[in-house]
Amino acid sequence: RDREAHRELRSRLARQGFRVQVFLGDRRTGEETKRAFLQKNPDTPAYLSWLAPNWRLRVGDCRTRLEAERLLRDLRAAHPGSYIVPDEIEMPVIVSGR
Repeated sequence: RDREAHRELRSRLARQGFRVQVFLGDRRTGEETKRAFLQKNPDTPAYLSWLAPNWRLRVGDCRTRLEAERLLRDLRAAHPGSYIVPDEIEMPVIVSGR
């Protein structure tokens, strides 16, 4: 039951936006790339997903293309083959301080 509520909340918080794809390839390398990315960029979310026949690693939850372009510029040195992709992004959950 909690899982259903969580899934519903996530779907309501998902919006169309942009991410930066930094990897496309095999699962093991994708997991290693994600782990290394999060160590260097702990404040930037990373999502590893399967799109046959490859795994892809996309990072960021950018609401605008401009925001994604800034992220791409920051990541280009470490991930030279990176590019911007339209994707469903997760909006931040805002917790009120009441």
